[in-house]
Amino acid sequence: MMHYRIMRDRVTQNQIDTSGASIHLFPAGIPRIFHLGPGARTCLLAAACMLALGCDEGGMRATPPPSSTLLAASVAPAVVSLSPGATRFVEALGAGDRLIGVDRISSQALSGKPLPEVDLLGALQLGPDLILVDALPQPAKEAQFSSGPAEYVEFAPRNLEELFALSRTLGRRLVGSARATRFELEIARPLALIGGTPFEGEKPRVAAVLGLAPTRLAGGHSFAIDAIEIAGGTSVTHEANQNEDFEPSDEDWLRLAPNLILVLSTEEMPAHAKRDARSALPPDYPVLFFPFDSETFWSEEPAQTTTRLRSLLQAHVQGQADAALPTAP
Repeated sequence: MMHYRIMRDRVTQNQIDTSGASIHLFPAGIPRIFHLGPGARTCLLAAACMLALGCDEGGMRATPPPSSTLLAASVAPAVVSLSPGATRFVEALGAGDRLIGVDRISSQALSGKPLPEVDLLGALQLGPDLILVDALPQPAKEAQFSSGPAEYVEFAPRNLEELFALSRTLGRRLVGSARATRFELEIARPLALIGGTPFEGEKPRVAAVLGLAPTRLAGGHSFAIDAIEIAGGTSVTHEANQNEDFEPSDEDWLRLAPNLILVLSTEEMPAHAKRDARSALPPDYPVLFFPFDSETFWSEEPAQTTTRLRSLLQAHVQGQADAALPTAP
């Protein structure tokens, strides 16, 4: 689930199905579920290129959607962000001036003037139009937090598809269509160029490890898998429609059949930690290590991160190919 809107009246849903996408809309047009099926990343890259050129699929000039489909408000909403990721999103859009309060972690990283540090109750006292949260209040507490005109928006994108859906809805509401589209293109265009460059050699079948003791694999719908597939790898969990993170059994390893394990960590792992990781993983597969933070991937030079990952995968494939060459007599 991506965005929600909590209202005092009953919410109804409409569903739109288009080319493998399923989007559930609240009346205000905010998607509740946004998921693209297999091949979505290829479509994402193609769409980024077309947007960059201002063209539709036939090469004609793209026509902007009717204004009634956009969420740009006539009056800029006042926003309280209780999510560090949401705060980065608002600032990346160029909407930092919409913020009137933030959580403690966000206040330490603000690029603009200091703002009040608040929790959910404190946010309501500021009288915002929007409150951005990592997760919505539990049903038992909704009545406590649903008084007043404020709308709650859950900011918890797990992958680029969901981030761009946020840009096209919440982003347009905050800064309008043009600026929200520019935000999207600044991320998508460099990634499109990386993904459009041919990968030399056979693409590795990658199982991405997010944690050890117990081992936890990244599901096929995550920023980590986006980066792997744009960098030239094939995600075995995405290919198997294993969308959520999970703890693999011995049978899962056999079913997924990777030929490379990629251990992801927020910081570079020291040598002893790498040795421990190799000991905890199945011995049948080569293991590589790569610093990757899913929380900040999209906001901290995603193209540079993906380029480094591509270089790592390419070097691994080349090394495997060199090792397979017959030695001279």
